[in-house]
Amino acid sequence: MNTIKGIIFDLDGTLIGSVVDFPEMKRSMIEYIQSFEIPGTNYISKQTTNEIINDLNEKMVKNSYSLFERNKILDNISDILTEIEFENVDKVELLPGVHEFIMECQTAAIKMGILTRASTKYTIACLEGTGISKYFYSIVSRDDFTLLKAKPHLHALDHIIKTFELARENILFVGDHKIDYMCAQNGNISFVGVLSGAYNRTELRWLGCKTLVEDFYGLAEFVKQINNGK
Repeated sequence: MNTIKGIIFDLDGTLIGSVVDFPEMKRSMIEYIQSFEIPGTNYISKQTTNEIINDLNEKMVKNSYSLFERNKILDNISDILTEIEFENVDKVELLPGVHEFIMECQTAAIKMGILTRASTKYTIACLEGTGISKYFYSIVSRDDFTLLKAKPHLHALDHIIKTFELARENILFVGDHKIDYMCAQNGNISFVGVLSGAYNRTELRWLGCKTLVEDFYGLAEFVKQINNGK
C-alpha cells in the first residue's frame, strides 16, 4: 500500500480490552425486539448486532411501521446497548503496545481516528479513562449516524475519511472483527486485522483478510515497513 498518513481504529478488542458483556447485550436486545411480536424477527445470538438491526428495520417496513415508530424502537435499542456498555466501563484498559504505538503515530504526524459501533458516551469514557482521548483527530460512533448507518455502513466510513482530508490510499483501517474488515472492503481502503479481539487468525483469513498482526507491536513494525519503504 501507499504511505500511511492516517489510521482509523476500531475500539473494543482493538485499542482496549473489551469489558462489555456482549452476550447479555445481544440477549437484552433480542428480548426487547421479541416483545413487539413482529413476524420473522426470531433472532439468535450468533447473528451480529448489525445483521439483526438491518433485518429488523426491513421487517418493520414490511409490517407498515411508521418512520417515527421505527426510529423510536431503534433509539430504545441503542439505549439498551449503552446501558450495558457502561456496566464495567471503569475496568477498561489499553491493550499491550497501544499507548506506545499512539505515541509513535504522534511523532510521525499520522492522523488517528476511531470508527465504532459503540455509543459516543462509552467511547469518550473509555478514551478519557485510559488517557488517550486527546490523540484522536476524529471519532465516529453509532450515535452520529443511527444504528442503521453506523459501521460498517459506508456513510460512517466516508464521513471519517472526509475529516482526515487524506486520500483513501493513504489511510489504514485497523480492527479485530468481521464488520471492521467488511467496512474497509466496502470503502476500498487497506485493512490490518489485529488478533487481540473477537476473531482469530483462521476466521479473519477465511473472510479474506490478508494482513494480520498479533498485537500493536506487530502493527508498529508493519507501519514502519510501509512508510520507511517509501
